Amino acid sequence: MIETRLFIRLAAAAALLVACTGEDTTPPVVRLVAPQTLDTCRAVTLVKAVATDEGGVASAWLLVDGRLLATDSGGRADTFEFDWDTRTLVPGTWHELACVATDRARNADTSPSARVLVDPAAGTRHRGTVAADQTWLPSGNPHIVEGDLRVEARLVIAPGTVVLLAADAAIIVGAGAPGSLRADGTADSIVLFSAASATPEPGSWRAVEFRPLAVLDSNRLRHCVIEFGGAGGRGMVYCESSRIAVEVCSLSGSLGSGIVVSGGRFARFDTNAVTACGSLPLRLSPDCVSSLAPGSRLRGNAVDGIGILGGTLVDSTIWSAFDLPYWVLNTVSVAGPSEPVLTIASACTLLFTDSARLRIGVGGPGGLRADGAFGRITFGPAGAGWPGIEFWEYCLPYAVVMRNCLVDRAGAGSSAGLFVYDSRILLEGTAVRNSASVGVYCVNSGFTLFQDDTVTGSAACPLRIDAGQVASLGTGNSLTGNGHDCIEVVPEPITADARWRDHGIPYSVLGDIDVGSPAIPRLVIDPGAELRFADNAGLRVGRTEPGSLVAVGTPDSITFTSGNPRPGAWRGIELHPQSGRACTLDHCRLLYGGGGGPGIVLINTCVPTIQANEVAWSANYCLALFTTVLDPDVLRATNWLHDWNEDYDDILFEPGLPTTRR
Repeated sequence: MIETRLFIRLAAAAALLVACTGEDTTPPVVRLVAPQTLDTCRAVTLVKAVATDEGGVASAWLLVDGRLLATDSGGRADTFEFDWDTRTLVPGTWHELACVATDRARNADTSPSARVLVDPAAGTRHRGTVAADQTWLPSGNPHIVEGDLRVEARLVIAPGTVVLLAADAAIIVGAGAPGSLRADGTADSIVLFSAASATPEPGSWRAVEFRPLAVLDSNRLRHCVIEFGGAGGRGMVYCESSRIAVEVCSLSGSLGSGIVVSGGRFARFDTNAVTACGSLPLRLSPDCVSSLAPGSRLRGNAVDGIGILGGTLVDSTIWSAFDLPYWVLNTVSVAGPSEPVLTIASACTLLFTDSARLRIGVGGPGGLRADGAFGRITFGPAGAGWPGIEFWEYCLPYAVVMRNCLVDRAGAGSSAGLFVYDSRILLEGTAVRNSASVGVYCVNSGFTLFQDDTVTGSAACPLRIDAGQVASLGTGNSLTGNGHDCIEVVPEPITADARWRDHGIPYSVLGDIDVGSPAIPRLVIDPGAELRFADNAGLRVGRTEPGSLVAVGTPDSITFTSGNPRPGAWRGIELHPQSGRACTLDHCRLLYGGGGGPGIVLINTCVPTIQANEVAWSANYCLALFTTVLDPDVLRATNWLHDWNEDYDDILFEPGLPTTRR
């Protein structure tokens, strides 16, 4: 837009240039002939100006309110004419007209302005209810909507039509009865929705609304310009439990969001621009996101992102990657009888508000596929923190995957950044960082894969898991840099073969663990692993059902100790009659046990391999042998026993008296 003062500066520069060369420096003389000051204008008004110059006038430009509207490079007998279409303006408003003329030497001058009134009675006014089919045409411009206009029939708005909405006005389609709206502009002749105000600003009117009775697939906004609405917080276009197509439209200047879709969907959303909005450009139901096509411009708003309203996804859907993040505004659940799966494309970023979480498989089957194979997927906070991602008992076992993801600053007001209940998930190459509580919290749950993951910065421990699921932890994980660097192990019987690996941090065993079942499980502890037992806790093998323990610490020792080191802090390891000969303690350190029983290691009616171990700081004996053929002297020679209670010996040997400990 070019203002009058710009032409004056250009004219002065041209005059200076001509003066230096000795050429023509005299600007034209220009004046408006029609309309004159205080005239009333209506529809298409002919504006005339007379401009004269000794060397001839090259062109004349019409300015309306200081902005360039039209040019005339021809003219007839020094008269220049312009068509000024007032049908795009608000009836009853005042405007200033002026004309700038230039000669062939590029001298320019501006006429005195004329202040004119757009006819207050111009245009077509609409209010109440559209109860029969209507078509709005440009010949009726501007179409002024006053109050709530309820559309309960078929309304068609033709190309070139201007619709101006009064303060707090709205067009409401399908609220009380079925209705539809098609506003089909063209590239050369748009449909305009704007404010019925001489000085429009964001929130000057409410919205174009599509309610539940809007006829499906009959509503379209195409080649439309929609501006200065959004009062009431629903956006300038609002769709509730219906379906609309929005194509090649420009939305700008909304008080809040440009478009809000609540419980509805886009039949099509393509090649639109949503800019200069006071909030997110779009706020959509979770199942509406997949209908977004690439190619729209959604930047330049107060918040640049795609807002996702809370709700439950009941059908499988894909959230594609765009060049701006998703903002999850309320909790989104994925569950339903159709077994929906939410697929999040590589390189997506999801930002969650402080109360929003992602819940999978709660109340019904559901799945999540977040595979960042072609670009890391980020789940993070929109502010300081967010609750996290939850996997519940109805998670689909084949469709819960997080690969190459980042879960950042979750766990706010929750148990963990990732919470897993009675299900199994795949977690690979994923980082859980800066959780406000536990990093990953499993309840009766484990992993189909837990490999090459990082959990760091958690306020509590990186991982809490049931004893029977510890074996689902794979290799290549980094679990350091947390408030408590340990894997918390919740007491639970081990009834199947299990392997506890060395993950670089200790296991914190919170209670008694029994190994045994009809499957004759074998618990293997890897070299370098450290198990820290809570007070009065212990490890019991083959006590009521068969099972075995194999802890061979070569080349690195295995440590069994207390989380609160002192003699007798924990009970110790008990090997009972059904543990058999397969039990082995080799190159282990067994420290600070013996609480509530005769020794750190109890061997009861079995013949395990006990060699090359350090057993020390017992509350009583180091080893307690009952009904076994093991030789105490051989055990002394092949193990390092020291610092037992001075009131006891290093080994208690009762070859013929079986016992059990509670």
